[in-house]
Amino acid sequence: MEETNIIEKAMIANGIRDIANNLGYFNARPVESIYLCKSCGMPAVRNTSTGRPCAKDLCFHCNHWNITVEGLLGPITEKDSPYRVLAPISDGYELVSFQAKIFRNDSDEYLGHGGRLFRFKMPWGTVVESNNVWSGGYVPNRFHEQLKHRMVEAIANNFSVPLVGTK
Repeated sequence: MEETNIIEKAMIANGIRDIANNLGYFNARPVESIYLCKSCGMPAVRNTSTGRPCAKDLCFHCNHWNITVEGLLGPITEKDSPYRVLAPISDGYELVSFQAKIFRNDSDEYLGHGGRLFRFKMPWGTVVESNNVWSGGYVPNRFHEQLKHRMVEAIANNFSVPLVGTK
């Protein structure tokens, strides 16, 4: 019973929205297959085939972001294309990829964020526009410091009107 209390406390402390479903998931596993992530403290389940935790005793989520951050250690430059940056989108920072140009949407190709126009101020001062911005997901706050060299400023982004059929 004590193990369930630890899991429940960890989930509540970390703001998991659907605690009942998550507790059901973890309660269906043998207690010895559950461990706490060394980075975020969330419960995780050992690999069912090997019986080992994820790399470095991290949960899947933290392992994903560690690998992603390690791949983005160098500073962004003007010659990078597409850009992979940390940008304030909606209510948090997302890892986004984009090329600094406006794409036509008169084919069957999909444009990221529905073809909405984004403007970003790059670290070297240039403002770039794109209507093909792809999200890599919200970056947890604990990784922002490691990615600060890739942060850009969002300028008057238009989240509601797709920029479609432009030349």
